[in-house]
Amino acid sequence: MRISSAITLHGNGVRALRVLGVGSALDAGGAVVLEWACHDRRGALLCRTDLAALWVGVAPCVGIIRKLLTGILLSAAAEVPLRFGCSVTGLRQDDRQVRVAFGDGSCGDYDLVVGADGIGSTVRRLAVTDVAPTRIPTVGWRCVVAGRPAGVEHLVLLLGEKCFLGLVPVG
Repeated sequence: MRISSAITLHGNGVRALRVLGVGSALDAGGAVVLEWACHDRRGALLCRTDLAALWVGVAPCVGIIRKLLTGILLSAAAEVPLRFGCSVTGLRQDDRQVRVAFGDGSCGDYDLVVGADGIGSTVRRLAVTDVAPTRIPTVGWRCVVAGRPAGVEHLVLLLGEKCFLGLVPVG
């Protein structure tokens, strides 16, 4: 598998994925993240959050490589019919389902609609708000390194002047 960037899933997201039946694969492929700690640019601890206590009774936080998570989700949805290259133009939800209108004039009824269509999300605009997200002048570089450096047992943020570095364990 080509190494890609990673993601930290918080307890509510992990719980939802477990309900969808992918908990075992998620547990096998990810690493539990028990806490996060913020440090200043010299390494002095500013604050610490116990994620296990924060999400007690929900699910743990998990760090996982995005490509692996995508594979887990695609495998779980293998029997779900997919449509590519057709835009969503309308959403209407009632107590039982969501009616989705598509750019080709067709429509369908669904139990769940997932808006994974990026920063300019049409689904978010139709389902939540038509207010566009505020762009900020931030650049993020992400990478996954082979092996885990000593001491990276939880999410660590090192806050500098106009910059930060984040480290998180992944499976």
